[in-house]
Amino acid sequence: MDQVIVRQRASENETLSLLGEQFTVLASAEETGSYEAFIQVVPAGGGPPLHAHPWDEAFYVLEGELVFRTDNQQVQAVAGAFVHFPAGVPHAFATSHGTATVLSFTSRSGAAAFFRESFWTACKFPGDLAQLLAVAPRHHVQVLETTGSGLVHHGGA
Repeated sequence: MDQVIVRQRASENETLSLLGEQFTVLASAEETGSYEAFIQVVPAGGGPPLHAHPWDEAFYVLEGELVFRTDNQQVQAVAGAFVHFPAGVPHAFATSHGTATVLSFTSRSGAAAFFRESFWTACKFPGDLAQLLAVAPRHHVQVLETTGSGLVHHGGA
């Protein structure tokens, strides 16, 4: 891509809501030709369940505190912490208390399209967890648990 991308916080940005979490797309792979960038606002008790996908994902905690976990590791991340998950590594995160805001990056396309379709599916089929879970495989996302932070806590929509 040969165009400069500039996003102002106060301007009209694509913002999606899923399971109580708010995603603002700062740059999609369609725009960058490679990586994607997001601001994610995670509500108290929120965060995705254990999942994996074919892109690297990195987080920089701007505000609040999150607990990140894999199958065998858990780390508390406060404002100023950076956490990176290689592609294919199962991971989850949740707020430990209050709301948290993170800047997240993916190494290639996939997340923005997944967030978009999940958002529209949750709008079209509110509370229908089966419909929402059916979106994941279409974007090469494996949802490895359906309890814990995210899916059950927020009622599936």
